[in-house]
Amino acid sequence: MEAGSLTYAKMGFEGTIQKSSSRTRLNLEATSLLAICYLRGGNLEKARDMIVRAVKNINNIKSADRREQFHKRLIERLEEESILVGLKEESSEKLDLAEVDQQSVQLVMTKSENQIYLEMGRAVPQRSVDLLKDVRDAYTFRLPGPDRKMLPPPITVENKEALGKRASSALKRVAWRAVCSPDSDIYKAWSQGLSVVYDKKYIAGAIVAAFNSASITVAMIAASAAALAIKFGAEVFCETFAPSSLMIDRKDKS
Repeated sequence: MEAGSLTYAKMGFEGTIQKSSSRTRLNLEATSLLAICYLRGGNLEKARDMIVRAVKNINNIKSADRREQFHKRLIERLEEESILVGLKEESSEKLDLAEVDQQSVQLVMTKSENQIYLEMGRAVPQRSVDLLKDVRDAYTFRLPGPDRKMLPPPITVENKEALGKRASSALKRVAWRAVCSPDSDIYKAWSQGLSVVYDKKYIAGAIVAAFNSASITVAMIAASAAALAIKFGAEVFCETFAPSSLMIDRKDKS
């Protein structure tokens, strides 16, 4: 999300919060999304305030199952945003396509899916891990004991595979559109199984371009994302890694 769009989104969510009761679902969703906006923009102090407010408002959900659903979606989304913020490196350095492609091919040839997640987890920088902890602490600060049990297990620096899986989930917000837009030539060729997609470095190239645009410059992170895309194939990758919504439809079961 561009800076201008982020500012506009913040204004919209702030307006919704001001106009709605804190006991409504609309207010809860706007508060949660505002926390995400502040986190993405690097304003950690305001992000923490909104996280605490959102967690408090989740208590207004009477159904324990629905409350658990919302807790799971919100904490996982906040953790994904924490990883993305930690991965961004505002510098003139750019990913090198040849390096990323070479590493991705090596991963595809020598590593299993879980091992690729492990390599991605190892490449996640410490600042992402620190943000994960800060967000988790803010989230659980005033959370009642019974509701803490509703949260998924925390992502720790020791569990590199789990960290890699969460990083991969976060990166789908950057990589998915680059390779899965139905109107793009790369997706049309990829979904038809044409080998030219792999021969011409199209997948690695699309991911490198997307990551460079997002100021993500860790080569192994990009290579792991490309390797997973190649291993999954077009249909599975694009379905599995399609960005999910924070909103909970009444028909949703998870």
